[in-house]
Amino acid sequence: MSVPAEVLKAAASLVDAYGAHFSLLGKREGRDVYCYEFPRNQYTGFPFVYLYGDGKVEEVTGEEALELIALFDAE
Repeated sequence: MSVPAEVLKAAASLVDAYGAHFSLLGKREGRDVYCYEFPRNQYTGFPFVYLYGDGKVEEVTGEEALELIALFDAE
């Protein structure tokens, strides 16, 4: 899977620290939804989710990120 450069740039601090590990959850409202995947031995709190479309990135974390992930788990 190829992660868009804009998503990598938005997640640069995570990518620098842990590597470029993302999963593509699917599409929501016309945007691709990427979730950053931390290494298994890292405990970090809320996940980081990136919405990507039309060359723009929106970072989502906190409870909203959990709600987005849950939408894909339910499908």
